[in-house]
Amino acid sequence: MRVNFGLAGFIAGIAISTIACGGNEAVLRSGKETPNAANTAAAIDGYTEDLASMRTAGFVSVYVLRRRDGGKIDAADRGVIRVNTVDANRRVASDEDRAFIIGTNYPIAPEKMAALSERFAIEDRSPPPAPVESNQNTNANSNK
Repeated sequence: MRVNFGLAGFIAGIAISTIACGGNEAVLRSGKETPNAANTAAAIDGYTEDLASMRTAGFVSVYVLRRRDGGKIDAADRGVIRVNTVDANRRVASDEDRAFIIGTNYPIAPEKMAALSERFAIEDRSPPPAPVESNQNTNANSNK
């Protein structure tokens, strides 16, 4: 059996589907109220991820460098970092270029660390040192 709704049914069907498929204003506006909060959360998450990746890479020392004025790290700053961290294993710009994370298995020479500290605030985010195993014989006979 075939039902024929005619032209009026066809037009009504198109009208209903157009209304049903229209954009929901609340959904379309969501996320536009606080764009800075979203950007800040992304920057913090990126920094946290970068720092966590340095720690899981097993570096002996991890340092976070930030400009003392809180500004973005520019080309001149990068040059100072590069020259003074030549032996570093990894250098990563993070926090929207406001931080530089350095992972190294080699100590940074004191004079190079001093040169960095003149220009940057330095946070030592190195993992704690591994516990030292003792050489005591744990299988010794305690019955004398």
